[in-house]
Amino acid sequence: MAPYDQQLMPRGLRRRPAARKTKGRSLVKTFPAPTRGWVTNQNLAAKVEGSALVMDNWFPTKLGARVRGGGKKVATIGSDPVERLFSYDAAGDQHFFAASETDIYDITIFDAGTAPSADVSSLTSGAWSVQQIGTAGGTFLVCVNGADTPRAFDGTNWSTATITGVTAANLNHVTLYRNRLYFVEKDSLSIWYLSAGAYQGAATELSLKGVFQKGGSLLFVATWSTADSGEGKDDFLVAVSNHGEVAVYSGAYPGDSSWDLVGRYEISPPLGPNAYMRAGGDLVIATYDGLVPISQAIALDKDALALAAISYPIEPNWRYEVQASNIDTKPWELVRFPREDMLIVSLPHTGERLFVCNLHTGAWARYVGWNAQSLGMFNNFAYFGDGSGSIYRCESGGQDGEAAYTAKLCLAFDDHGSPAAHKQALMARATMRAFFSTVPKISVAADYDTDFPAAPNAYTGAAVTGALWGTAIWGTSLWGDEGDSGGSDRRTVSTRWRSVTGAGFVLAPQIQLTIGAGWKPDAEFVAFDLLYDQGEIVV
Repeated sequence: MAPYDQQLMPRGLRRRPAARKTKGRSLVKTFPAPTRGWVTNQNLAAKVEGSALVMDNWFPTKLGARVRGGGKKVATIGSDPVERLFSYDAAGDQHFFAASETDIYDITIFDAGTAPSADVSSLTSGAWSVQQIGTAGGTFLVCVNGADTPRAFDGTNWSTATITGVTAANLNHVTLYRNRLYFVEKDSLSIWYLSAGAYQGAATELSLKGVFQKGGSLLFVATWSTADSGEGKDDFLVAVSNHGEVAVYSGAYPGDSSWDLVGRYEISPPLGPNAYMRAGGDLVIATYDGLVPISQAIALDKDALALAAISYPIEPNWRYEVQASNIDTKPWELVRFPREDMLIVSLPHTGERLFVCNLHTGAWARYVGWNAQSLGMFNNFAYFGDGSGSIYRCESGGQDGEAAYTAKLCLAFDDHGSPAAHKQALMARATMRAFFSTVPKISVAADYDTDFPAAPNAYTGAAVTGALWGTAIWGTSLWGDEGDSGGSDRRTVSTRWRSVTGAGFVLAPQIQLTIGAGWKPDAEFVAFDLLYDQGEIVV
């Protein structure tokens, strides 16, 4: 019974004993590595496991996420921006070229300190489109830019390509379809094609004025196959305008009875004359709405293509970069980098970052610190040219030029099954596999705030070569010997627990690793374990 004085008080004013407090529980949550990559098109509370909200300078793999390699400077053309990179390869005769606005340089023999003499000079544009073709007279690299007379390289010498029937200097794009070169005439809806097996000579016009309905001008022509990645009867010629109209043709050539217009389709405007690539048999185009396969463009309405875009997981960031860019002056480029299972998308307007995608899984990430004004492939490696005349090999070494870089990773937030309960992070560990003794900086973000603490100092030490029996440290021991997996995997596994702070209703692991070594870092993130206290539900 309540005390007498409380019995005389109205029931609503009587004191009530406080609820007994229960002690918080210590729990462990494992966050797997972001094999799904960088995902920014989901609600922050959606708990997309295996994804990351921030993934800078990490690359998603099938097994985890690895720290990217550096950008190694290999050549220079002086101080002018590198407008284009392109290569020539005929029967083992390989050449790598870099173009400024006024010159073309052969940079095959790399020299990071001294610019070579120009092979072609006194030009007025560096926006080259190139196509190699084998002819009875040799193999030629044909180059057009819409301002200068077309040029051709035969493996030894540069010459002027004589193309008649059209003002040759107005040709600004070229592609090869069924052993014929097809050119785009700038500021027009005209395609011009040569005789089979010819790199120069009389050109014949194919007008698309009666095909395209939105006007504008042709941006590029490319090929697409419905069967495979090779060339044959299943190939189509695809013409794309700057307004996103697409015409697909089949047949041998426009003057042949087999020539036929398959159809006219619409996509959002492309992001440049070189913003496309062949992926298997498909043709993938970078557009305002994302990275769109042409196979989807013919099957879906234009307004539904954004949902089918390969870049859909990063749609908000893709659209942000599109809105910030000027396609007329700084068009985007795409490069397939099979050696690293990678697609690279340049963002030349930023001067500091680009998008990358795993070709097998479709997972995305962002690389920062690379001023990629142009992209190119040579001898199975990807390269980029910057705005000050330097050419860098991608994923090479452990520095960007001579500077260290930081890889930042923030996984998706998780409420640990109790969204209204407060959590206090206590300890954490990031499981890493690497060829060097990795000591990543780990932290815990709370309540959808992804800000990082200060980056760690750069790792500049040597790669791990092995550990003697009895001297290895538990938690960082060497797994695998040359007898295991043929000597291909001698990586240390780091599983050290560390104290962390961070408190809130939802928590997310963060990892930072700064690299400043001369060798390429092979550090792969596997999982993140978090020990935390969970309190009562807070209302």
